[in-house]
Order: sequence, then C-alpha cells, then structure tokens
Amino acid sequence: PVKYPGACPLQAWATGSIFQLLQMMVNLRAVAPGNNLHIFQPTLPKFINQLLVRNLRIGSTVLDLQLERADTTTTCKVVKNSGNLTVVIES
Repeated sequence: PVKYPGACPLQAWATGSIFQLLQMMVNLRAVAPGNNLHIFQPTLPKFINQLLVRNLRIGSTVLDLQLERADTTTTCKVVKNSGNLTVVIES
C-alpha cells in the first residue's frame, strides 16, 4: 500500500491478508535453526486447481513451489530451490 490522505489501517490490513491466506493454504512452517521448511498437508480450495508460488525467499534461499488439487487431494512439489534449504512435504 502507498501513503495517501484517505488511507486507513484496515486498507493496509486487507492488502497484506493475501499472504496470510496463502500461508494457510500451503501450510508453510519455516524452521530457521535447522534450515528447514515444512509443508504439512497443503490444501487448495475447490475453486483453485493449481497454484504456482514463485520466488519465495526464505533466508538466502529462493524457492518455486507448485501445488495441484485433484478432488480432495492437494500435491506440492518444489520446482526450484536455489539454496541449501531442506524442504519437507507431508501430505
């Protein structure tokens, strides 16, 4: 968001809420001391069949993640991992 006279805190919150929604769907848990990223039972809603998360930066690592939904199952795979981050996906 940008600063302008008619802005209010609720507008700033609404702009950032997409990141919370994404974290809930993908279920990301970064564990910095172990240099790990855990993805536990990712779930896409019925109206999203495919999601590509590009340039997700965690520390010095940049990831691309691809999620696909088929019926009630969502799969997740790492498309790109530019660092030494260990990604653990539990479906």
